[in-house]
Amino acid sequence: MELPVLSVIIPVYNVEKYLDECVNSIVNQSYKNLEIILVDDGSTDKSGAICDEWRNKDSRIKVVHKANAGSGYARNSGIEVAEGDFVAFVDSDDFIDKDMYQDLMSIAISDRSDIVYSGGFDKYLTDGSYNIVRDIHEKISVEGKDLNTFALAFVSPANKYANRTLIMSPCRAIYSTKVIPHFLSERIVASEDLPFNIEAVLNSKRITCTPKVYYKYRYNDTSLTRTFRFDKYYKYKKLRMTVNNIISSRNLSYSADYCMLVITVDTIRALYFANVKYADRKKYIEEIVSDSIWDETKIDKSGLSAGYRCLYSMLKSHSKCMLLAIAEMYYFIRKRLAH
Repeated sequence: MELPVLSVIIPVYNVEKYLDECVNSIVNQSYKNLEIILVDDGSTDKSGAICDEWRNKDSRIKVVHKANAGSGYARNSGIEVAEGDFVAFVDSDDFIDKDMYQDLMSIAISDRSDIVYSGGFDKYLTDGSYNIVRDIHEKISVEGKDLNTFALAFVSPANKYANRTLIMSPCRAIYSTKVIPHFLSERIVASEDLPFNIEAVLNSKRITCTPKVYYKYRYNDTSLTRTFRFDKYYKYKKLRMTVNNIISSRNLSYSADYCMLVITVDTIRALYFANVKYADRKKYIEEIVSDSIWDETKIDKSGLSAGYRCLYSMLKSHSKCMLLAIAEMYYFIRKRLAH
């Protein structure tokens, strides 16, 4: 029996330093029945030329050159030309274990699964060290109504499939082309991987998770000090609306409100790591706390930690001064500890 074709989609943008290592890790996979799609998203360095060189080296490789529109739309461009039975995604500055697709495809075939998730990823730091980030600790298979529960594990504070929010990156999995939606643009909606995964799971008949980690994620540990994007919170609001629309369209009795709380806290934390001026921090936090979205949210506080309960109460009551004071105290302590 001929093995299913796996289409591996790699959005490429100005990664000439890492692209060869990434593509090498894919062309040398022990699973050989691959279609490899390099989507040059308007690169201004040598990345586009490197893509063309790889196409000349390996007949399995296709190259799409397009105007820059971000990784979400670049992935969509790959999906549109993919001819495989399954699809996988790799970011062009990362790389993968040589047996990743052999193992995941074997599970997909033997378990008749539409999606196979691996256990997480190896997080590589700029100093060459790495640590394993894992959210799946044993092999599980999910089907029927339990798929609803698994899909909600991406946004739920407590779920039998995870004791924290599942890692949502599509790069850790393979997907049947029958179940995948298209990606939203990360320039409009933050964390576009989240609605993609929720829809894909809800479209599936069966999924399998394996605890083994294969994906090598190259982490830029200077990213916490990069320029803070002031549209971050508003993109997360659009994410909440998008996810809630998906969930309500399936008549599921849950919402992304807890997820909204978590990512709001993360946004405020990022605001302080970026060393934004006090006047700008104050204005931004006041806008968040004043937002009427907190009048709409409904979160069971009994499932929250003491810290999150306190923060949620301040957001619900629009306590601007108190939240700002706590955030500034956190910032002061962090700076003192840093010295």
